[in-house]
Amino acid sequence: MAAVLVAGCGSDDEVTPRDAGVERNILGTWYPWDIPAYVPPGFGADSFPEATVTFKENGTWTGSDGCNGQGGDYEIAADGTFSAGEPGPSTLMGCANVPNATVLHSSTKASVEGGMLVLSLNGTTTGRYLREPQVAPSPSASVADR
Repeated sequence: MAAVLVAGCGSDDEVTPRDAGVERNILGTWYPWDIPAYVPPGFGADSFPEATVTFKENGTWTGSDGCNGQGGDYEIAADGTFSAGEPGPSTLMGCANVPNATVLHSSTKASVEGGMLVLSLNGTTTGRYLREPQVAPSPSASVADR
């Protein structure tokens, strides 16, 4: 069995790969599926499939609520402990207004279960995300508070 050790110097801006596990599993683009209490507005609901969250190796995330750009910083530990800072400024066009930034900012735990990203706060799910675009929120989410 051979092992390879790689060392080098670089700037502070250089991307540092994260360890395998939940930290690597969340990398890439996710599409909202189930956000408790979220009901798409009548106007702009067709933009739901455009809502995304993309986690990058450098500890930043970018995304959209369906038409407005969003982004910020995040941290995740090997045990799934998660935090995301306040999102940066966003445009204010009318669309599905999926509260991805709010879900990220309010979550303290992340896990990938059966191909689904599950974010939570104190054991209560704040959002579920899939790797493929969804036409509409899960049936349980779309009937919430109606």
